[in-house]
Amino acid sequence: MILIDDHEIKTGTWKEKQKVLNLPNTPAIGLSVNALLSTELAPKTDEILSQISALNKGITVFTVNDIETLDAIKGKCRPLNIPLYGVLSDEYHPLLTHTHGNQ
Repeated sequence: MILIDDHEIKTGTWKEKQKVLNLPNTPAIGLSVNALLSTELAPKTDEILSQISALNKGITVFTVNDIETLDAIKGKCRPLNIPLYGVLSDEYHPLLTHTHGNQ
């Protein structure tokens, strides 16, 4: 899995990973909750999510602490048909594994 962290999103250096995003053995991109939900990062994150969607990839999100945050993340993925493969280190992982944002 490729991780795109908040610093890479803020600085634009995530674009260095664009070629890797297209590799067939990269089914999911790792993004933080902050990257998906912060208003500061939203415009740049939306660009990343559009590319992930266009390449038919999914995302894996890091630690979600409550169901409201989980629902917010699913709300970002659902309109773009981005599969949400899981949340690491978190009790909500079973709710997400291999769903397509439609639970």
